[in-house]
Amino acid sequence: MKFFSQNKPTSARGALFENLKRIFLLRAVIIVFLILSLISLRYLNIPLPIHSILFALILMVLLNGWTYLKLKTGKSFSDKTILSQLILDVGVLTIMFFFIGGYGNPFIWMYLIPITIGAVSLKKFYIWLLTSISFLSYTTLIFYNRPISHLHMHEFEFAYDIHSLGMWLGFIVSAAVITIFVSRIGQNLRDQDKIMANAREKVLESERMLALGAVSTSTAHELGTPLSTMAVIAKDFEHFLAKDKKALQKLSILTSQIRRCKEILARLSSASQDIHQKKMTKITIDQFISEMIDRWRDTRLSTQLSFKKTYLNKNLKIIYDRALSQAIQNLLDNAANTSEDKVEFSIETNKKYLSLIIRDYGNGNAVYLNQSMYQPQTSAKGMGLGVYLSKTIFDLYEGSFEFNAHPNQGTIATVKIPIERLIDAKKS
Repeated sequence: MKFFSQNKPTSARGALFENLKRIFLLRAVIIVFLILSLISLRYLNIPLPIHSILFALILMVLLNGWTYLKLKTGKSFSDKTILSQLILDVGVLTIMFFFIGGYGNPFIWMYLIPITIGAVSLKKFYIWLLTSISFLSYTTLIFYNRPISHLHMHEFEFAYDIHSLGMWLGFIVSAAVITIFVSRIGQNLRDQDKIMANAREKVLESERMLALGAVSTSTAHELGTPLSTMAVIAKDFEHFLAKDKKALQKLSILTSQIRRCKEILARLSSASQDIHQKKMTKITIDQFISEMIDRWRDTRLSTQLSFKKTYLNKNLKIIYDRALSQAIQNLLDNAANTSEDKVEFSIETNKKYLSLIIRDYGNGNAVYLNQSMYQPQTSAKGMGLGVYLSKTIFDLYEGSFEFNAHPNQGTIATVKIPIERLIDAKKS
């Protein structure tokens, strides 16, 4: 049976949601404990104001019902929500203790439960506010209460009175509460700190990517002029070398490379404009992969690519992202730099993931490559910065990425990206 909403709370309020759930469960335990204590005291023929105690228990049950509804809807969580819950707990306890001995009741220690929970989950101002309200409530019970004279009567052959037994039982329950519930609330806060630390790390990564993007865009503009100059000079050389066929062949290669550089810069400019204007186009996953492979093969004519694809649905529509395509090409480039003769590339999709496996036959170091994911580096073979950029892009899609050494020879790069992130750009 599911008691709470199964929608995952956002990281910003996840700890508050969990803490409120702990308060709900703790209050339920206290209600059961009080009911059992009431039954036990009635069994011992100790007269108690049953109606007054039942009234306080009903208030506590109603409060827990309200808490349950808030957990069910999963809305409007804040420190004030926790504070209001704990203040109401103090109020219900004050009403109950008023009818059963006031400050002399052995269960008066229960005031410490809201204070302890507040101390590990609330801001400093709220903690002192809650503590002050609890102090005033306890002090009020000293002057205003309905005393129960038989709290110190002896029963059976025990050498201790009921008040002492109640204090002993109270210590056991309070120790259990602190150990089980408060420690878990503390763990929730530590988990929240980890989430915040990860969020800050992602912000730093985004700033690095932004800086790299700015440099790339600026460089693209700067390269436009020299490339145009080279194209004009190469065109002029065609007239001077009209009779030298070998030289013309080499010049043709140079001209094609200049043209390719211009195309790359044009795509970079176009991609930048699309991002700025938030343009989103959808293509089939098969088309996305095929176009990416064709572009890469044009740059690696000497490398044999063994390509295998297995699609659950090759007509599945995904958001076209040039950055993702480039991230995959970076890994293929790294593999080709290490193993120029042959690279293996396999793609598989299922209902949940797009899986990419790239294997080279070189002598790459999987440990080094895994480390290079987290810091931008440069290398003679281009196995640092490209890996870092690819990892950053895969993280945007909440994908996993790792290198492993092949048992025989070479390195295997494995990437898994959730299909839902490819379909819905808003989630990524």
